Amino acid sequence: MSIADEQGEVIEVKQQVVDTGIEALHCGALQRRAPFYAKVLGKKDNGQGYWNYLNVGVFQRPEADLKVKGYTESLVSDTDVQIGEYQRNYSTLYRTFHPFQMTGNSRSTPKWYALYSKDYTSTRIMSLPDCKDIGGEERDQWGFCPTDFWVPGLHYIESLHDEGCPRDDKRGHTPDGTKACTCTIVHEHGCPCCPETRVKNGSCTCKEAWNKHFDKYHVWHFPDRVHGFVSGCVWGDDSSWKIEYLDLSRADEGIIKREARFGYIEMPAHLTLDKAVNLEAYEHDHMWLRIATETNYDLKTGKRGDEE
Repeated sequence: MSIADEQGEVIEVKQQVVDTGIEALHCGALQRRAPFYAKVLGKKDNGQGYWNYLNVGVFQRPEADLKVKGYTESLVSDTDVQIGEYQRNYSTLYRTFHPFQMTGNSRSTPKWYALYSKDYTSTRIMSLPDCKDIGGEERDQWGFCPTDFWVPGLHYIESLHDEGCPRDDKRGHTPDGTKACTCTIVHEHGCPCCPETRVKNGSCTCKEAWNKHFDKYHVWHFPDRVHGFVSGCVWGDDSSWKIEYLDLSRADEGIIKREARFGYIEMPAHLTLDKAVNLEAYEHDHMWLRIATETNYDLKTGKRGDEE
């Protein structure tokens, strides 16, 4: 979206960067920043009595500039390329641009999208890197005004077993948890755990064998990133940010569904959404969600604020 034809004076402002996206690599323990982020380019003065609008640029990092997990702040480089631009009809950007990958229902390889909010009362979906608005919520004066987005990267390890192993749960076999797994490694000659060269209280030295064993009997899975979260508020209830759930299973079609699935949850004021929400997968259909919430107490009485 070009802002060249927008009316109003464009004023330079501090270049706020929103850089919250992550990309999972190989296993859940490795992550790197997403190749996309948003940056405030300037603001449009709408005159006395009206709040300013923001001109927001979407930037892409070259592959060589992507770093593995370990960063503590946004990295902006002169090699980054601006690939799009949009206008937000509010004077603050908050953390309302969040890139994420998903496969969707019609592809085998992931594609990048972004949750973003060009209208402060709604959440929209942008496809990347073409920066096209493909759908989402419509403007609503009583809508949920987003301030932060988070789409967790999910992963889990599946343990495999040889046919005939008591723990085998494939090929129609019912696993027997009372019996030990028989899928053990063969210790190399000279290893303290090898029957021919056993050393009492010795530790196994078969590092390469264990690596091969792990690769053979364990498989990493990365479920599609279809579970999202948004913090914000409805107009007039802005004393705290609330956390709601986003169904992104059809986000690639421009369709999202927001709901207060877990009730009226206030996010702690000192946390961002990615720190307040922890979603873990144990199997493809078994996930645990932990949400940090805010509760105020009277120090003298020990009563909650809502009990006073």
